[in-house]
Amino acid sequence: MLIREIINYDPPVLNENKTLEEGIEILSQRNWEWAIITDNQGCPVGYIRKRHLFELKEIGVSSETHLSNLAKKLPIVIEETSIETVNADGSDLIVVVDQKGKMVGVSTRAQLIAALQAECRHLRGQLETARMRNQELEAILESSADSIYVTDGNGVTLWFNSACERLTGLRRSEVIGKHMRELVERGMLSDSGTLHVLRERKTCSVLQDVMTGKTLLVTSTPVFDENGNIFRVVSNSRDVTEMVKEMNQLKKQVEKSQELLERYTTELEEVRARQMRMENVVVLSEEMRKVWETTIRAARIDATVLIRGESGVGKEVIAKMLHKNGPRNRGPFIKINCASIPESLLESELFGYESGAFTGASNKGKAGLIELANKGTLFLDEIGELPLSMQAKLLQVIQDHRVLRLGGTKYVDLDIRIIAATNRDLEEMISQGQFREDLFYRLNVISIWIPPLRSRRDDIPALIHHFVNKFNEKYSKNKRISPETLDCLVTYSWPGNIRELENLVEQLVILTEDDLILPIHLPMRFRLPERINKSPLILYEVIPYRQALLEMERQLYSKAFQLHQNSYKVADLLKVSQPTAARKIKKYVRGLSVDEGIQNEDK
Repeated sequence: MLIREIINYDPPVLNENKTLEEGIEILSQRNWEWAIITDNQGCPVGYIRKRHLFELKEIGVSSETHLSNLAKKLPIVIEETSIETVNADGSDLIVVVDQKGKMVGVSTRAQLIAALQAECRHLRGQLETARMRNQELEAILESSADSIYVTDGNGVTLWFNSACERLTGLRRSEVIGKHMRELVERGMLSDSGTLHVLRERKTCSVLQDVMTGKTLLVTSTPVFDENGNIFRVVSNSRDVTEMVKEMNQLKKQVEKSQELLERYTTELEEVRARQMRMENVVVLSEEMRKVWETTIRAARIDATVLIRGESGVGKEVIAKMLHKNGPRNRGPFIKINCASIPESLLESELFGYESGAFTGASNKGKAGLIELANKGTLFLDEIGELPLSMQAKLLQVIQDHRVLRLGGTKYVDLDIRIIAATNRDLEEMISQGQFREDLFYRLNVISIWIPPLRSRRDDIPALIHHFVNKFNEKYSKNKRISPETLDCLVTYSWPGNIRELENLVEQLVILTEDDLILPIHLPMRFRLPERINKSPLILYEVIPYRQALLEMERQLYSKAFQLHQNSYKVADLLKVSQPTAARKIKKYVRGLSVDEGIQNEDK
């Protein structure tokens, strides 16, 4: 309570310039027993009593004496002062002023004592209420089935309920006043949510092992004071022992399932490997495994596929796999080589014609290759060689799912899947106006890029043995490849890819007189020592300048590493830094393709 709440706001007041005689007269007329003496600004300078003025007059004090000289000092208190701090100094009156020192009223000692007594009664009531509420709160917390644990802002234990005693095995007499860190260090608790809260200043949850052998889920919450400091930490615990056991059992089941999954994955790989062998496909390198997996996934989806890669990498093999493993495998597989059909005959071969459509046309008309692929797969090989005029008509067929024969007036509905393949850079052709962009996007719904053989050298030995067995059976031979010969073939760049490899193996099986094929039986360009030490860097076709530079760099680092097998020696030979040599060896000896090299250079 403040002093301004118990003051008299209109006390008797006299100016300090009044005389003794005037003071007696005014006090007598107004029946005042006392008055506050103020200066001209209204600020108190003291007080007088009527009885005291009469006494002064009787002892001969001049009637003209100013009251300022007769006033007695009084305690002066600012109105915002709490009554508990007021010192009356034995005076019956207390003058109360504002911040500027101007009087606002007076209070008496009796009023101050009465106010203090009332304040004490109020505080005693509040204290009793707080005590009762504290008892109620403790009773409520005691009755909770959940474990409740309270510490101060430093982590010292203040209180916990009976449920906490039962769950943790702790005793209040042993723990109250103990720091949580001490309980953890003594092994009474495996962890403490309170300690996490004090470090992180936020609600934390932990799993806690206790002396009873149970596992508890403890959630600790900080309580902040008005200054943002942690004042209390309240922790709530629940028994999750059975849940943890179930989780551990579930974890074991998941681990067993993972083991089964790994076993089934291995078996699936073996099934896939058998399937690939049945389809005369060799896949060992990581690059071709990705191609194979993409092909199997794409086969199940009846969408257009664009297969890209250099000549001889096996684009047609992938196209046949897409058809064989897809939903149309019982329908026809029609291949059209867009580069092998003369442009003058291309339209009639593709779209067919009606009787009399042009000079020399059959009287019965003829279905085109596109129409023959109905209910099956149409494979457009070398799509990059298709003339622009035919590209527009093919785009129309893909969009409308129907075809119109030359000279015809009735459309034939189509239900076909289109697979296209090319070794051309279609994006470059689009920029040069040689290939329609809209057709490219229609064909490139799913894209499969087959890396060249030089970029997947892990496949070369298996391919060689595959072709040796194939042609041994075909020509009734018993040829074998020596390890030295295999080394020569593995390090060759194979510009003609698998087609070149297959033709070479067939030639060796047919022409080699001995059963063991040695390096001497190879054409000169395949013999390893001569090729490493003497042959110049070779490009086998005209390619873009940047791609040619990367190919030359690949050959250079590959040959240098074949000679020395050491990045320091390669760096010394090529007059470059060792980190550069190591980076290039990692890039090229591991078999990145030129196209991948360009992508990496761009990055």
